[in-house]
Amino acid sequence: MNHYCTHFIKNKAGEPGLDDLYGNIDSLMEDKNGNSVGRKARSKWLRPYPLGFHDEFRAEYFRGYIGAMADAYTLDNVDVRAYMARSLMEFDGV
Repeated sequence: MNHYCTHFIKNKAGEPGLDDLYGNIDSLMEDKNGNSVGRKARSKWLRPYPLGFHDEFRAEYFRGYIGAMADAYTLDNVDVRAYMARSLMEFDGV
């Protein structure tokens, strides 16, 4: 699993098109009430947090995310084999 941000998803009505890369879903940055999935930034798809290492918001995100992944493995028998947290900054200059 590899991702940089979270989106709300909604099932699309009808059959998927031949070029459908998302699995017949709409990927949304706001919920049905217009609330953003995260803190807004210049980029429409990234939600950065500038405090770096003193980033309790991001630490809580990872605790929750890894906990949910552990629950998926334990409770739902999801075949999770690895997880690696990465930063978009690792790709600087690529």
